[in-house]
Amino acid sequence: RKAGHIYAMKVLKPEAIRDDIDRKRFHRECSALQKIRSDHVVPYHDHGAFDHDGVETYYLVMGFVEGSDLQRRLRGRTFPLPEAEIRTVLGQVLRGLADIHEKRIIHRDLKPANIFVTKDGAVKIVDFGLVKMIDYTTLTMTGAAVGTPLYMSPEEMQGKEIDHRSDLYSFGVLLYHLLTGTYPFTAENPMQLMHRVTQEPPHRPTEHKPDISN
Repeated sequence: RKAGHIYAMKVLKPEAIRDDIDRKRFHRECSALQKIRSDHVVPYHDHGAFDHDGVETYYLVMGFVEGSDLQRRLRGRTFPLPEAEIRTVLGQVLRGLADIHEKRIIHRDLKPANIFVTKDGAVKIVDFGLVKMIDYTTLTMTGAAVGTPLYMSPEEMQGKEIDHRSDLYSFGVLLYHLLTGTYPFTAENPMQLMHRVTQEPPHRPTEHKPDISN
């Protein structure tokens, strides 16, 4: 808390920073947040490292978001959600993504757990730990996929080069889920899911909820 403001601090456990790649990934997350100015992205304030019992410990200071993530808000809800509510929430998510992509940044892990809704209904995109900055060399291994499988684009599942459209795919899955209560593709394991995402057409949302408006 400082001058009437409340901040949130993300402190990485020492085992989370094991080598130079981990340090670069952390600094990339901080650098991305520094670049973004958006009403719909958690605000950056500071980052650095301190000595804790002889161990270098990294931290990131962000604006405190009072509310809960969308994943928690969806628990126990009856689907589909009211379309007016979906438009209110996802309209703000789209504006946040536009601000992120304007800076040539890809979030790479858009999902309900990374979307916070404040008590007054404001939406903030959080958790840039997997962020990719288009002008930077990728820090993930060639052919490796990171992120949450149900929301992951076909290109990222296959370890291919991605751009902002990968986030838009994740946004589409999120919209589909809020409208229907299920996902475009489901599977028993990630390999089966990857096959379906890359080889099969999705079920139309109206197959689950025929009364969805156009």
